[in-house]
Amino acid sequence: MSEREYVIQCYEAFFSCYQDKNMAIYGIGKNTQIILEHFSNKNIVGLMDECRNGERIYGKEIISIEEAVNRGVELVLIVARASNVRIIYRRISEACLHYGIRVYDINGEEVSEETIVKRDYEDYEKITFENLKQKIDKAEVVSFDIFDTLIMRDVLYPRDIFLLVEKQMGHNFRNKRVRAEMDLYVAGKNPRLEEIYEAIDEKFSFGYELEVERNHLYRRESGGMALDYALGQGKEVYFVSDMYLESFVLEDILQEMGIPVQRNRILVSCEFGKSKNDGLFSELRNREKSRRILHIGDNFEADIEAARRYGIEDTFYIPSPLKMLEDSCADSLLAYADTLENRLVIGKFMAQVFSDGFLFSSSQGKIVITANRQIGSVFVAPFVYRFYGWMLQEAKKRKLTHILLAARDGRIFEQIYRFFEEKNVRQTRMDYFYISRAVAVLAGIRDDDDILHSYRLAFNGSVEEMLKVRFRIHEDELCIRGEENEWEYVLRHRNLILKSAEEMRKHFEKYISCVCGVDAEKIGFFDFISSGTCQKALMNIVDFHLIGLYVGNVNNEIEYKSDMDVVSMFGSYNVFQKGDFVLANYFLLENIITSEEATLVDFDESGYPILGKETRTSNQLRDLEEIQNAILGYVKESSLQPEEMLKVDLRLVDQIFGLLNRQSCVVQTDYFSEHQLEDAFCNRKFELVLS
Repeated sequence: MSEREYVIQCYEAFFSCYQDKNMAIYGIGKNTQIILEHFSNKNIVGLMDECRNGERIYGKEIISIEEAVNRGVELVLIVARASNVRIIYRRISEACLHYGIRVYDINGEEVSEETIVKRDYEDYEKITFENLKQKIDKAEVVSFDIFDTLIMRDVLYPRDIFLLVEKQMGHNFRNKRVRAEMDLYVAGKNPRLEEIYEAIDEKFSFGYELEVERNHLYRRESGGMALDYALGQGKEVYFVSDMYLESFVLEDILQEMGIPVQRNRILVSCEFGKSKNDGLFSELRNREKSRRILHIGDNFEADIEAARRYGIEDTFYIPSPLKMLEDSCADSLLAYADTLENRLVIGKFMAQVFSDGFLFSSSQGKIVITANRQIGSVFVAPFVYRFYGWMLQEAKKRKLTHILLAARDGRIFEQIYRFFEEKNVRQTRMDYFYISRAVAVLAGIRDDDDILHSYRLAFNGSVEEMLKVRFRIHEDELCIRGEENEWEYVLRHRNLILKSAEEMRKHFEKYISCVCGVDAEKIGFFDFISSGTCQKALMNIVDFHLIGLYVGNVNNEIEYKSDMDVVSMFGSYNVFQKGDFVLANYFLLENIITSEEATLVDFDESGYPILGKETRTSNQLRDLEEIQNAILGYVKESSLQPEEMLKVDLRLVDQIFGLLNRQSCVVQTDYFSEHQLEDAFCNRKFELVLS
């Protein structure tokens, strides 16, 4: 049965009974045209397409979902490939659910949240490399789909490439680009990229689109494994693609990805004038006569069903990265796919996590962490980069001249700052700032109130140990303790504490003047998750205004210096609140972004930082370097500038970090079993536990 016959049969069987209901058809391709020409369509009040609202085609107006609601639409029919139905449904689902509009695909199946989210991994159990190798062994010729099988994009949807081009081209480029391509398909053509650009009514060069496309392409792990095996077995290899890029362009891209291509082995729809569904596979069948062919692809309609219709003996389905995301424990990220910025973050996540199409045969929809770098690039980097953009925004809003990136959590942000500085990106000056609670709290002590505040801060040990560790009192200077309470005992050492504080402050001030200069007025102070201990201490030392820039501000209701000026991305919270994943697991994140240097313990007389003894092993430091290099690599490769990263939904990056747990991940590294977070100020150690 041809595609035309199939569409007519399905509409007759499932939708001719809805003549008394107002309908809209989502999709403006040739199959929608077939429906409108073959059936009475008085009840079809409009067509829908995200790029062409307000136009008319086939005698019908293209309307938005809002206009569909206003016109009393009761049913939306999505006329699109099955692989695109879920994408389209997500665009209109909120309004359809709110107004009770039912949504169907061409097969008469109702589309809903339940039908687009399926967690059945039985079919995935068959999608293994071993099963594919057995099929390759039996074949004489092996044919590969290209996009999402051998190579993949790191954007969520292919059309996002057009929006990235639009950032340079302007002029509503994406809609014009989509419209030109669609019109050519409706006219019966399988156009080349050059023909699409000729159809756009403005002078654009397709060279820039090619450049953007190539910048977002990666070799897909599972497809590469299959290709290498087929070539190793001496199989004849073809590449079959529905695409507007000509074979010489595709060959160049594949070669660049390390994929060898023999001459005349790429069959592409734009050169043969027909798609896989309309006969492209017959070209492969005719070339290879009676030889046994295996085709491997990611689209069930175009790569499996169409191949079988045209006499390909065997097929193997490897789900696309998007299909795997939809079927995975991370499918909730798709709820944020409403903006380009969000989709770029989700697309990067998808490309990193689902490059292996065989993954779910063993992981049952979970993410598999095989290397420490994945912890950084997949789970942590989106949040870190989002916060960096937020800091710059706050600095600009508050007219800060300088941001101090407090040790040790500020190191990764300093590296990001240096990267953009080298690229001459305008940004508020940032400096890594050597500080620790032990040094700052002591240096900030000037009177009994300051001593009392320092004493009240958590410490795991006796009051005598606190005097030695926190206040730097030598053991031979300690008073013999009598019947007094702890606070009274601490105050008996007032003069020694004030002397120790003055000496520390004198050295610290020299360091501060070197970093901040003598004319500083309004400076930002980065801290990660904090109640403001270091900032409060600094308020007793510096004569310029400090504004705290925190990820989260812990509200511990202590009145001491309650006038501290702080703004935090997550706002204030108490430690018992449940909510954001980052706040709930900040010990874990602190361990990941901390500096490779040991903690600051003192300054010498010239104000030079003195670091303590390193307690981490060489393996732990190596792991930390690997993770942080991956975070920095993510930022360097990102399509988003810091100000654009601000448009990414904070809940999205928080949720990505929240996937770093044992319910969502199969962890195959020993990072979480070997690492500890040491808090020298409180005299405690914390085990890193992945929930």
